[in-house]
Amino acid sequence: MLGRGVRRSLGVVSASLLMISAGLFGAGGSVSADPVPDTSASALDYVIAYPSITTRDGMATFYPTGPIDPETVVVIAEADGTLPGGMTESQVADKIALMKQATPASEPMVMEVPSARASTGWIGGGGCQWGPVAHQNGPSIAGDGNTRVTYTWWQDTGRGSNGRAQGFYRGYYGSDMGIWEKWYDMGSTTPQASALVRGRVPWQGVWAVPKFQGQSTVCGFSAQGGFRATAA
Repeated sequence: MLGRGVRRSLGVVSASLLMISAGLFGAGGSVSADPVPDTSASALDYVIAYPSITTRDGMATFYPTGPIDPETVVVIAEADGTLPGGMTESQVADKIALMKQATPASEPMVMEVPSARASTGWIGGGGCQWGPVAHQNGPSIAGDGNTRVTYTWWQDTGRGSNGRAQGFYRGYYGSDMGIWEKWYDMGSTTPQASALVRGRVPWQGVWAVPKFQGQSTVCGFSAQGGFRATAA
């Protein structure tokens, strides 16, 4: 492990004290001998945001982080608390440290991490409802404030479908700074379409597993297809 993890409280949302797991690294990946870790914004290489600290606002979800440095990577944990790709926090710390060491300051920072979780297939509900959330079967994607992710999707069965995909951007909820998770419209298609459907979403300073949902456009008929997401 190239760094160490600390925990700090970030603020109050809905009268609850929020906790987030944060990681920091010394120069060259060394660990400081100081018994009190430096948790200033500029010292953090990553923070881990758990679903339990979120606030819903319509179709968007807000993860409070507090005043972190623009280069701090916010790792988005899954609903069950696991980290992208089922990694441990020490593995997350190592990956982010290596990504930052390998990226020149003048270039965008982005990393695609292979994973074997879940499936890239999606199912659209038969009652014109959005189907279950489909998780990308590798890779999960980490990036800086300039990163964008391109989703490509298609329909295999059914009559017609709509798609939407998950993206992230940094912003405020009231006076709290954090990450917004939002679903973006990815257009419509049919099994007979001659071209794949593509759309780009922001992926600002997060490491997360791309997610997609499909919806049948014909009530009474389900729809199925697949998707993939890549950093672009």
